[in-house]
Amino acid sequence: MREELKNYVENTEKIRMLTSAKLKDIAVADDYGMVLQDNYLIISRLAAENREILAKCFYPYLSPDAVLDDDVIESFGQLEDSLQDSQKIDHLDPFMHAKLSGVILNQTEKKNASVDELILQLDREVTSCYFMVFITKKIYNRPDISEYYRQRGLKAGKKLLEYLPPENFDALGKDSKHIVIVNSRYVTVLYEGRCLTREERDWLIDRLSKSLELSEDPYYLREMPGYDWKLHVERIYYYFALILDQDNEAGFDPDQLKQICKRMKELDELWHADRQWYSTQMDENMMRFLLLRAEHLSGELTGREYRNELLKMYEQRNVRSEKDWDDLALFLWVPTDYILSLKNERLSEKDKYYIERFYLNTLDYAHQSAGSLVNSDLLDCLSKQMYDFIEIPGGKGFESMGLGYLAAVHTPTYVHSIMVGQIARCLAGHLLKKGSHLFDGIDPSGNPQEILSFIYNAGLCHDFGKIMLADTMTVYGRNLLDEEYDLLKEHAELGASMLEKHSTTVKYANVARYHHLWYDGSDGYPKADISALPEKAVIDIIACADGLDAATDRVGRSYRKVKTLEEFTEELKEGAGTRYAPYLAELFEDEAVSKDMEYLMQQGRRDSYSRAYQRIRDFTEQSILYGENL
Repeated sequence: MREELKNYVENTEKIRMLTSAKLKDIAVADDYGMVLQDNYLIISRLAAENREILAKCFYPYLSPDAVLDDDVIESFGQLEDSLQDSQKIDHLDPFMHAKLSGVILNQTEKKNASVDELILQLDREVTSCYFMVFITKKIYNRPDISEYYRQRGLKAGKKLLEYLPPENFDALGKDSKHIVIVNSRYVTVLYEGRCLTREERDWLIDRLSKSLELSEDPYYLREMPGYDWKLHVERIYYYFALILDQDNEAGFDPDQLKQICKRMKELDELWHADRQWYSTQMDENMMRFLLLRAEHLSGELTGREYRNELLKMYEQRNVRSEKDWDDLALFLWVPTDYILSLKNERLSEKDKYYIERFYLNTLDYAHQSAGSLVNSDLLDCLSKQMYDFIEIPGGKGFESMGLGYLAAVHTPTYVHSIMVGQIARCLAGHLLKKGSHLFDGIDPSGNPQEILSFIYNAGLCHDFGKIMLADTMTVYGRNLLDEEYDLLKEHAELGASMLEKHSTTVKYANVARYHHLWYDGSDGYPKADISALPEKAVIDIIACADGLDAATDRVGRSYRKVKTLEEFTEELKEGAGTRYAPYLAELFEDEAVSKDMEYLMQQGRRDSYSRAYQRIRDFTEQSILYGENL
């Protein structure tokens, strides 16, 4: 069993590496799609192996009545540790990690395990739940999802804190003592990305302050020989900084903000007093950024002063150095904070200029990362920028930026969006030739160009919600867990909620929201009666185009057998009147429509992948960031 689970981890690592093609290894745009297709053929084989392993070694133990022996629990624990090894890969499989953690913790508590065994698993539970909070907090329309994992993690973390008092700490083994001390600070990260109550805010500050006091307590210093107290202190100060994330979304009041700012000044003093050591944990730009943010939120710097200081920092970047690309403060946190700080302010012409440049430069950074593993920090900043996007008249619109982000973080979804737009436009064009009045609600005048433009752009925007879910969409090595499937379904509402915020894209919101709803409303999501919507026909056409492209493209769909156009056409006929609009099933009987679909499935798809390649290549070779300093 252990060897098979080890193979599962190795296969999953290979799969994650194959999900993106390395642009530096591809010289011709036409080769890009072929490389991705070849990669996904390998992924399909590895995924099939993984499904067999899980069917034998994992799924049978998920029953609530299952009893795991010590060998199975230990094997699962080793698997769990492998999946969270962020030194090897960025969150290899957080959903599986969380599932394993819940199973093992339940079994550990059932069998009345030793205190040291329980502490080890509680620690794993806190870690797995934090990964899940970090991922799911981007689902802004469903805060209850991240709250579920937060409460799971806090339950485990607070159990660990019960072992901190000396009367309980004395009896622990060396490793357990280490776990308890680390979690005396680490448990606070579970509150990231949430508006907190006063009680929660007080608890957070008090918890970090008490953890800091441990580093000066003679008892704990004596009990923990060899423990890195210097790192302990640095991490606590860093966690103080993290609770101010996203323009003080947590809601700390002025007095609390002053307390946190005081801690940041203490960290700044420590950093400069021992620059050589502290720079190994946090570079100077990050230290500067965290201090500036604390000073701004505590009222020591006005919003304008804060943004001016951020701009001074940003002008120092040197993108010609590969090392500098790792500077998350300069390339991601500074521009994101600048933009977020303007949410409720009147924009000057200077603000508009910088917002535009920051969006483009963040997009550039995302393209520079294309072909590498999903970067959690990048996705976090992109999601914040997209959800609170500020559209500048005459500048890059929300639709354009959203497509750019899709191309960088999940190329298959970008290509899929282009394909859906093209297929839907083609189908609508044939319907218009037949004199259809299906689109009167879109353009009462019946202007074909206006109607086709609307349908094409609605197709481009239909999956925008998936930008927030890129780290979930790369799970190709196994069948989706129920939790993952439920999460992915949120992309429709999440995308619609973003499109609704902008005058240029609000008209596409209902298409994004309902493109997974069946024609007759009997299945799909979200449940609603949309029969009277003026976009009803467009939604039905996009749903058909979405299904056709998903069914016939191998890239990004390793969990599903690829269908031919003929097989999908039969599926369309079988679902006519329920899943699909009857007039679409009839339309596919037209030889001209079949020929157009065949062309789009072949040459059209190759062209779309070439377009994706060229888009990313243009950004990386003619980088905006290599141009003028701001």
